[in-house]
Amino acid sequence: MPLAEARTLPLWRRPTTLLFLMAVFPAYGGLYWFGWGVMVAAILYVIDNVFFALALALKTYFQKIADPGDIAPTAAVAFTINHFAAVALLASLGYLWLAAPDAVFLLAAAMAGVSLALALMIPRHPAPGHETVFAGRGLPLAAV
Repeated sequence: MPLAEARTLPLWRRPTTLLFLMAVFPAYGGLYWFGWGVMVAAILYVIDNVFFALALALKTYFQKIADPGDIAPTAAVAFTINHFAAVALLASLGYLWLAAPDAVFLLAAAMAGVSLALALMIPRHPAPGHETVFAGRGLPLAAV
């Protein structure tokens, strides 16, 4: 970057950039020098396996509550929705990152909160007609 362009940067960005570089490069060096790479790889491996187990648990839950004839079409639709969400989120959050990087993290936290709220709706023993903790509660049956 030419000196004239560096002078046009806001004052807070120059020290922040320098501080970032002073933190990132030693961290990269530490991965190699101190052998942290193995630990980081092991932690990422464990996290990946936890996410895989959660996806497997979701499939098991679906098999408990779904009609066997509905499993294949629903799995195809779920795969399509996941693929679309992955592409759409990648593009839209990339543009959002350019405008407001902190908004990306706030949106991710909100999505994680919604996901947690939906996960808490799963009953301990799901069955057809009792797919959520709110299903079949307190509604009187009609007299015939």
